[in-house]
Amino acid sequence: MEEKKYISGFPVSSPEEQGIPSCAIIHFFEQLRERDLELHSLQVVRNGYLCVNTVAAPYTMDSFHRIFSAAKGVVATAILFGVQDGFFKIDDLVVPLLPKEWIPDDLDEKWNRLTIYHLLTMTTGHDHDTLFRMWNISDCWIKTFFEEKPAYEPGTVFCYDMGAQYVMNELVAIKAGKNLGEYLREKLFDKLGIEFTYQLTEPEGHYFSSRMQFHPDALTKLSQFYIQKGMWNGEQLLRE
Repeated sequence: MEEKKYISGFPVSSPEEQGIPSCAIIHFFEQLRERDLELHSLQVVRNGYLCVNTVAAPYTMDSFHRIFSAAKGVVATAILFGVQDGFFKIDDLVVPLLPKEWIPDDLDEKWNRLTIYHLLTMTTGHDHDTLFRMWNISDCWIKTFFEEKPAYEPGTVFCYDMGAQYVMNELVAIKAGKNLGEYLREKLFDKLGIEFTYQLTEPEGHYFSSRMQFHPDALTKLSQFYIQKGMWNGEQLLRE
């Protein structure tokens, strides 16, 4: 029997063996070329098998890419591990978990009802993205987040708010005693074979997850980890 080939920890298969017509993949690349869309890399996994694995020059499988908004799923993962480790609960109030110097003196009373779940779902109460009030302006990003008055009761209205992600970064760091990237390295990344790098460039010298950089296969592995309901190589890393 022929020994299975593995790439990025996945067994390799032809697309057809997993029910994917190769002509559909070829058509996808033709559409990219026609529309002049830039694609750095592509992996397709079906039934746990890696069916497509390609990187566009000059990039390689060892190239690091900043993940930008994909970081929100990474931050949510860290929060879930924090719940599993007993750091906090999803419905815990946020303000009591933060240092008092990060909370403005004239705190709007609505913030006293803000929970971690509201941060995760971007239903903080803001009606705008607070990050752009923080970036290159604020000396304390979390304080700025709370200085921006909520327009709505937390939990009632969705608004895309990258500031919520930053608050969650620091909730994890406070409880874990290390930044979110290092916490996930220990809990998940090393076990999945995910390599990453990041920069500590924010005003407090803290970690900002959107600056995290991954190899091309990292988000593939993280996606498969969720498809497998928190299991990897037979080990339940995160409770289902």
